[in-house]
Amino acid sequence: MNMSIRSEHIGDYNQVAEVIFDAFARENYTCEAILVDVHRRGRNFDPNLSLVAELDGRIVGHCLFYPHQIVVGGEQLTGVALAPIAVAPKFQGRGIGGMLIEEGHRRAREKGHKFAFLLGHPEYYPRFGYKPGMFGECAIEVDCSQYELDPDLKDNLVFLGASDILTSLWQYSHAGADLAIVPGNQLQEWKPNAAGVDARVFGGDNKCAGYLRFVKKTGEIKEFAARGKFASEHMLAWWANQYGTTCRVPVHPDSRCGREMLSGKPVLHRWGAAMIKILDNSCQEIVHYCQCMDAGNGKPGLMNWPAFYDVTEEA
Repeated sequence: MNMSIRSEHIGDYNQVAEVIFDAFARENYTCEAILVDVHRRGRNFDPNLSLVAELDGRIVGHCLFYPHQIVVGGEQLTGVALAPIAVAPKFQGRGIGGMLIEEGHRRAREKGHKFAFLLGHPEYYPRFGYKPGMFGECAIEVDCSQYELDPDLKDNLVFLGASDILTSLWQYSHAGADLAIVPGNQLQEWKPNAAGVDARVFGGDNKCAGYLRFVKKTGEIKEFAARGKFASEHMLAWWANQYGTTCRVPVHPDSRCGREMLSGKPVLHRWGAAMIKILDNSCQEIVHYCQCMDAGNGKPGLMNWPAFYDVTEEA
């Protein structure tokens, strides 16, 4: 058996997609292959962190680590999201997945990334050093019936050229949040891929005052950012006109938005599937965060996934 782990090449894309489809065939789950395609279009995509396992000239496994800027303990760090990993069913149980993960960790560490994170099986990934229960749901439950629409604010679809403004808006609104992915100024980080997810920009007089991303059918809010209290209240009143009076807004209670713009009950839950592996033990911020979670102290981080992760919701 001649096995090698190497960087993915453009010519591998078709084989990689087939491996992913095959690996998830029993679940009839196809979005993982789409997620890989979307990540390849991302500004932070690193082909040396998109790995394939090749056996006798045939690709039998794939693993992708995608870099993100993430605020931890008040500092902006680089971490990598492991999503997805797939091994062709005929070759599972041979340690190929582990080889891909370990090589990805080695490369990510060499590139200076401080930690890796994922949502995955809590019995599989800890064998590679992942700590379960490191994040989960971080939100504020709000009664929207107390808010009214501002006639000066209008809603529009996310448009080309809005990304820089939205990035600045997010940084203002979420200042003070912990374990928060900082969205960049690429349009796909703000405009969802899934037909069942909508995103709106709120403003007036050529100014952007708010951003709201939500699932069309249920109203579940996936991202929320506001310039101030009035914009925040207007967006929630706009949302309530379609979905009811109570919603959970995904903001960290310690962020500017959580402290100054919203009044409600914090909702904080850790998930066993939400895991972190520390790659740099000298990074005090991520070490301290994980120690607090292990000890049951502190609030779980926001871990807000950018819009390009929205690939599963149907219209």
